[in-house]
Amino acid sequence: ETASRPRQVEWLERLERENGNLRTAMAWALDTDDTESAARLGWALWLFWGIRAHFVEGRRSMEQALSLEGSDAMSASARAKALYVEAMMANYQGDHGSAESLAAESLRLFRELNDKLGSAYALSNAGFAANGQGQHRRAITLIEESVDLFLEEGEERGAAIELGFLAVSWRDQGDHGRAKSLAERGLALSRQVGERQAISAALYTLATLAQAERDQERARDLLEEGLELSAELGNDADIAHCFDGLAAVAAAEGMMVRAARLWGAEEALLEGMEAAVY
Repeated sequence: ETASRPRQVEWLERLERENGNLRTAMAWALDTDDTESAARLGWALWLFWGIRAHFVEGRRSMEQALSLEGSDAMSASARAKALYVEAMMANYQGDHGSAESLAAESLRLFRELNDKLGSAYALSNAGFAANGQGQHRRAITLIEESVDLFLEEGEERGAAIELGFLAVSWRDQGDHGRAKSLAERGLALSRQVGERQAISAALYTLATLAQAERDQERARDLLEEGLELSAELGNDADIAHCFDGLAAVAAAEGMMVRAARLWGAEEALLEGMEAAVY
């Protein structure tokens, strides 16, 4: 998962430039019923697809890989990975009901294989689906187990991301103190490992908590830093979220013209995207 390493922006740009070749490779694997290769490629690309909003492309390719005749010969590991990727793309699209069943099957296979890292990813996916359906207590249980497994396996990047999701779950449960503590822990770990996507997400969560405390200045500073990181990553969904947050801050401070411009910029971004739910 090269897009998750410290040179994240460089790798994302490289993958975007090579996306035509990657699509050709995926099409060849699917056309030749090489479902094993298709699943491996999807597993390598899911974070890129997620950050750059190629949700439909990622979901469709994994759906096809899992439905081809050759899928009967797919290894359990490849099937678990393809299911994970399809579930993640469904989550990004807001189809959390479909994501829930896909993530559950992925988790079952990873556990049968005693693949703890795969299980951690599948648990995080299931937690994402639960959060999206308003099942915050269930999401907390799933994500806490995911964090523990990531840390047990030495995968601090995954733990950093999941701490951010855990913060959102507790915030939506109304426990802002715990949410703030988890978001700050996730932010510190994200900065330590250079995981910019997780940094941006933690900043946004902390900004929403600052807004709840009516600390508009802190919220603006956090959102502006998040906006800069999201722009570097080319993550239009997160840019739109930051515009929305900054517009709310401007409105709270009585700057309605600025707020209207920011909301307009957000709307323009969202209109050009496949989805912007996560």
